[in-house]
Amino acid sequence: MVESLLELVVAAGLNRPDELRPCHIQRRVNGDETRSYAEPYPHHPEGCLRIDSEVPEGWRNDWKQARENGW
Repeated sequence: MVESLLELVVAAGLNRPDELRPCHIQRRVNGDETRSYAEPYPHHPEGCLRIDSEVPEGWRNDWKQARENGW
């Protein structure tokens, strides 16, 4: 299993498994269509929730309502 994972990592042009991102993995939607996991699971830069202007657009309303002791 580990060997298969390493083959996939190399095939994606990566050097290590920790470089894998959702954009590297495809899922079959129907018989002839695939989509990247980056669509439902987009990558957000580390620390992006610390600065209001860097909070991802789709998260801003929820993030403004979030509180330390509740949502």
